[in-house]
Amino acid sequence: MAKKLLSSARRFLYPGLYILAIVFLPWKFFSQYDPDYGYTWAARFGSHFESFATPALQNSPHYRFPEADGYDGQFYAQLALHPSLMDENVEKSVDNFSYRARRMLFSWTAFALGLGNPDWILQAYCIQNILFWLLLAGILVKWLPPSDFQNLVRFVSILYSVGLIHSVTQAVLDGPSLLLIAISMFLLERGHKILASLLLGVSVLGKETNLLASMALSWLRKYDISSVKTVSLMLLLLMAPFGLWFAYGHFVLDVSLASPGNAQNFAAPLSGWGQAIMEKIRLGIETRFGSRLIREIALLVAIAIQAAYFIARPKPRSHWWRLGVVYAVLMTFLGFAVWEGSIGAAPRILMPMTLAFNLLFTRQNKYLPILLMANIPVYLGYTEIQAIPLLAP
Repeated sequence: MAKKLLSSARRFLYPGLYILAIVFLPWKFFSQYDPDYGYTWAARFGSHFESFATPALQNSPHYRFPEADGYDGQFYAQLALHPSLMDENVEKSVDNFSYRARRMLFSWTAFALGLGNPDWILQAYCIQNILFWLLLAGILVKWLPPSDFQNLVRFVSILYSVGLIHSVTQAVLDGPSLLLIAISMFLLERGHKILASLLLGVSVLGKETNLLASMALSWLRKYDISSVKTVSLMLLLLMAPFGLWFAYGHFVLDVSLASPGNAQNFAAPLSGWGQAIMEKIRLGIETRFGSRLIREIALLVAIAIQAAYFIARPKPRSHWWRLGVVYAVLMTFLGFAVWEGSIGAAPRILMPMTLAFNLLFTRQNKYLPILLMANIPVYLGYTEIQAIPLLAP
C-alpha cells in the first residue's frame, strides 16, 4: 500500500513541479505591467539615447531608464518600427547600425505581432521573448518528460539558466535564437534535414552565430548524386536568407551589413575566460568574496565544465554532440569583453551548448554532482528573476 501511494505521489509530483516551473517566470514577467508604458521596461531604453531616437519611437510610449545608456534591446525594438530600414533617420539613431541591421529577424516578428501599429510593435518586441520561452518549454517537455528527478534538473537548468533569463528580462535576441535552434534539432531528429537547414538559415537573420548550429546537421556521408544534391540544397537554404538580406542592404539601402562588431569579442584560446576568472578573484580579495561574487565565479567554472565535457568525450555521430562541441570551441575564443561585468554576455551566447549538454550528459546517478555543478547558471538565473521589477521607483 505504501509503495502504491509513493508511486502515485511521484506520478503527480514531477508534472506539478514542471507546471510550477513553466508558470513562475511568465507570472513574474506579466505581473510587472505598467499602466503608462506596458512592458517596454524590458527593452531597456536609456535616456542617454533618447535624443537620437527616430520620431516613431519618440512618439510611442516607452519607459526610459533615467541617466542610463540602456541595453541592446532598445536598438532592436527601434528597428522593429522600421522593418524595411528605409527611414532616413534610422541609421543615425541605432548604435552600430550595420551590425544590428543584419539581425532583423526578431524585429520583423515584433512588427508582425504588432500588426504595424508602433505602440503595439514596442509591446510585442518586449513580450515576444517570454512567448518564445514558453514555446521552448513545450519542446523541452518532448525531450525531458516529467518522469524523474534527472529530467526535472535538466529541464529547469535550461529554462532558468542565467543566459535565458537575461534574454527574457532584457529583450535581446539569444532566447528566440535558441528556440529556432531547438526546433531545428527537433526536425533533424525526425529526419527533416531540408526543413532544419531552412530554419537555421532563417535564424541567421536573428544572430549570425546561429550558423554554427549547422554543424549539427548530417552532412555528406556517401558520394552519390542524391547525397550531393541534398547537401547542395542544404547549403543553399543555410546561406540564402542572409545572402538576400545582405544584397538588399547593399543594392537598396546602400549600406554594408558586413560590420565585424567589437573586435574585442574574440581572443586567444581561453585568454578571455582566464582573464575573467582572475578579475573575479581580484575583486573577491578586495571585497572578501561576497555571495554574489562566489556565484559569478561558479558560473565561469560551470561553463568551463560544459565545454570540457564536449571536448573530452567526443561523440561525432551524435547531432547533439556536434552542436555542443562547436559552441564549446567558440567558448574558448571569446574575448574578455564578452565575459566582463557581473555576468557578461557569454552565458547567452553559449546557451546552445547548455541545451546540448543537458540533453546529452550521462544519466548515471554517480555523475549527478557534475550535472549539478555544470548547471550553476540556474541559480544566478533565479537571482536575475528576483531583480524584476526593473522600473526605477
